Amino acid sequence: MENEPLRIGRVTRATERTLGISLTGSVMIYIENEMLDSLAEKHPDTYLTHIQEIGAILKNPDFVAFAPEEERFIYARLYFKDGRFTMVYVTVKKTGRPSRWTYQGIASSPATAVTRFEGMTFVRVQNKTVPSESSAA
Repeated sequence: MENEPLRIGRVTRATERTLGISLTGSVMIYIENEMLDSLAEKHPDTYLTHIQEIGAILKNPDFVAFAPEEERFIYARLYFKDGRFTMVYVTVKKTGRPSRWTYQGIASSPATAVTRFEGMTFVRVQNKTVPSESSAA
């Protein structure tokens, strides 16, 4: 099973309830081998930490949006680091045959986020008063 993608999370029931949707089929989220290779190449010393952080955002986002026509989720988490707030966005899209939810990328730049997510409405998933502290972002 060398070519099988790595499972990094799932679309949770809390996410489905927050968005008012009910998914059919598998709700598992995977990262494809090509993406793993790319992460390892770009961040050889920290890519495992990046994968863990992606999984943490998928499991416990602050905000989430869904574009049903594109079968795409955007998960967002707000961090406070070095006296600044940063929003980190993780994109998940249904791809392949058989189709499955796959990690597509991560962004923390507001300009990138506005371009990629234009027209999407984010819904607050959790009522946190203090953003997460993390080495991510």
